[in-house]
Amino acid sequence: MDATIDVIAELGYSRTSFARIIDKAGLSSTRMISYHFESKSELIMVTLMALIDHHDRFVDERTEPTEDRAALLQSFLRAEISYLATHPRHGRALAEIATHAGNEDGSPMFELVAHDLRLGRLTRQLTQGQREGRFADFDAEIMARTIQHALEELAQQLADDPNLDLQHYADEIIRLFTRATGAV
Repeated sequence: MDATIDVIAELGYSRTSFARIIDKAGLSSTRMISYHFESKSELIMVTLMALIDHHDRFVDERTEPTEDRAALLQSFLRAEISYLATHPRHGRALAEIATHAGNEDGSPMFELVAHDLRLGRLTRQLTQGQREGRFADFDAEIMARTIQHALEELAQQLADDPNLDLQHYADEIIRLFTRATGAV
């Protein structure tokens, strides 16, 4: 699993293969993978589920529980940025899979998974904040997608510049989305 994450993070989804994973893991044969997984798609699905589980546990543990939706959004953003800072290869691999993995027919392989797990919860939180009068009127799904894109861009920036000032980035992202949501 670690070798799969590393290869995807380093080379991108399209250049990931059993052979490259075997090489990264230091194994002797692709049969070591094909014994457990029938296809690259199956291996990637299991990897995606492991990445999402790892991500969600990290973020959930670091998001301060509160009834205040604006404070919850700020805490969530800090936890997300902290995850990317401490697990950059995981963040990059997750973004690669969600963006580039497809079925044999060319349709997005993980669209439903990525939508429900990555965007659904945030969309519901934003919608609930609107109902409670904590957020302005906006399309909650578009806002959730915009937040997710900003976080995915940060994963790419961290890959390009590991010395990025994350504290400044976190502060700016939080200010930006606090204003964009009209948080009160």
